[in-house]
Amino acid sequence: MRAAPRASAPEPPHALPVSTLLRFGFFLLAGLFALAAGIGLLWFLAYGVAGPAPEQAQVPALSAPATLGWNPEGDVQIRADDEAGALAALGYAHGRRRAWSVVLWRQAALGRLGAWFGEPALKVDRLARQLGFEVRARAAYDALDDEHRALLAAYAGGLDAALREPSGRLVHEFVLLGIDAEPWEPWHTLALERLFAWLATPPPPPDAFARTDPSVAAFYDADDALRQMLHLHGFENSIAWAAQDSSGTQLFHRAVYGASALPFLLEARITFRDGHQVAGASIPGTPFFPAGRAPDHAWALLLTGSARLDQ
Repeated sequence: MRAAPRASAPEPPHALPVSTLLRFGFFLLAGLFALAAGIGLLWFLAYGVAGPAPEQAQVPALSAPATLGWNPEGDVQIRADDEAGALAALGYAHGRRRAWSVVLWRQAALGRLGAWFGEPALKVDRLARQLGFEVRARAAYDALDDEHRALLAAYAGGLDAALREPSGRLVHEFVLLGIDAEPWEPWHTLALERLFAWLATPPPPPDAFARTDPSVAAFYDADDALRQMLHLHGFENSIAWAAQDSSGTQLFHRAVYGASALPFLLEARITFRDGHQVAGASIPGTPFFPAGRAPDHAWALLLTGSARLDQ
């Protein structure tokens, strides 16, 4: 008898060497680490390292306690006894929500961007000093009466208190540039006001001065660089209108302020002890509301102007 043929078992698959597995594991771990680092960097750039607002904060500019609420939509709710307290709380809110914006705008108004960004910003600094934002702001502050100086001081005290907090120094732009925000003085607000007044002036048509005096062309070249660096331009395209229907008269406001990634305005609602309310869009770095409403009226101020260059 012949023996039945035996079926041979299949050979096991070829096993990978231990060294190959180790290399594969190393690259896998390195990739996961790089992915985690990338996610962390994106989070840092988007949200910074500053923590949430504290439940209580010491603001020397406040003469009486004020309440500040933070809505998920981004606006703030303020309850205060008087106007000075409301402005101190508003300044604190601006310092918490728009620290980088207000400090950047102040640096531009004072002609000091070159200290942060080097040679490319020097012509912008020369323009700011030529236009005299700082000199004119100091002079305007000196000419104010005591009442209005006190209001500016209250606002500046609130803003500075936010900048001085440990979390205020950890705003991601400050960390990346390795800078600390200088104290906010009351007249700094007026320097920003003059900066915005200039930015609200429409630039000349392209090449309008290309064939004239080189100094004029250089002036408008620096002006264009200022607007592009701050991403604030096109103010003249804002519009406001009123419409009347069965519910009454409604005021509408479309604000155009350029291509800044951060919103230019911060919405705020102020409620005073007597129940009076004011709500509107505020300009961080200033206590000014270009648009808003009160119980008996509403307003919208278009940030546009005109300027003439005289040699």
